[in-house]
Amino acid sequence: MHGDNRVNNIKCGSFLLQDYFRITGRGLVVAGELVDGTISPGNLICICHLIIKVKSVEFVRRSGGELIGLMLDIADDKGIEILVDKLKDELAHEKHPAYLILA
Repeated sequence: MHGDNRVNNIKCGSFLLQDYFRITGRGLVVAGELVDGTISPGNLICICHLIIKVKSVEFVRRSGGELIGLMLDIADDKGIEILVDKLKDELAHEKHPAYLILA
């Protein structure tokens, strides 16, 4: 890279966060709406200035309809707690923050 620290990824979509939750034994899921583009397991998503791999893509049923759930590939509980704290803060300041999905 010759001293260039930028991440050179291609945007393949936008994700509008509406909720997040933990599944015991599996990890952290962010749920929301895919605003544009596509998403697949193995894609990266930029959340709270962190780039995280999407482990799986699932549907989440709520009283208001279905959302897309993204199981995030976070290795440890400490990493999950750090991200949950950041998500709480972002959701407190924005109704539904949007995140970029990267190829």
